[in-house]
This record gives sequence, structure tokens and C-alpha cells, in this order.
Amino acid sequence: MKSSVLRRITGIFRLLSSSVRLRIIVLLSKRRMTVKEIAKRLRRRSQNISQHLRYLKIRGIVGYRKKENKHFYYLRKRNLLNVITTVKNIFTRKTK
Repeated sequence: MKSSVLRRITGIFRLLSSSVRLRIIVLLSKRRMTVKEIAKRLRRRSQNISQHLRYLKIRGIVGYRKKENKHFYYLRKRNLLNVITTVKNIFTRKTK
């Protein structure tokens, strides 16, 4: 495998290494949400959620739509859910 591909894969796993970012991705897979809504659901400060959303936005994982004075974030890369589900299944599979 080319080193450039490996670097991208490493970046994706680095992105997914935060439980907060994982939880944000899962929440946004269900519906669009504001920073306040996400913060309330995850019991985190809005500033902390904003930092994670900025990181996800820079990497093209989430986007937002402005409606009136609110930003509604949504998941752009829905295929990340497949990665998350696959990893979950690998590590929660019961062995006989």
C-alpha cells in the first residue's frame, strides 16, 4: 500500500480516536444539531464541542447550514458510520 494512502488511513483513525468525536458523529448521523444541542446530549461544554466540530469540519466530516442565527451541523461523510460499526463489531464479537 502506498505511504500516502497509509497516512490518510492513519489520519482517519486519529480522528476517530476521540470518544467525543465518535459520539458527535453518531448523533449527527441521526439528525442535524446545533452546538448547544450536542453539548447538552453529551453533557459537555459548548466550547469543547465547538473545538471538536471545528476539527471534524476541517477534515470534511461535518458541514453546517446557517438558519437565522444558528448553525445546524450535519454529517457529510456518512460512510464513516460503516467504519465505526465494523470496528465495533470486531471488538465486541463474542468468541466461542
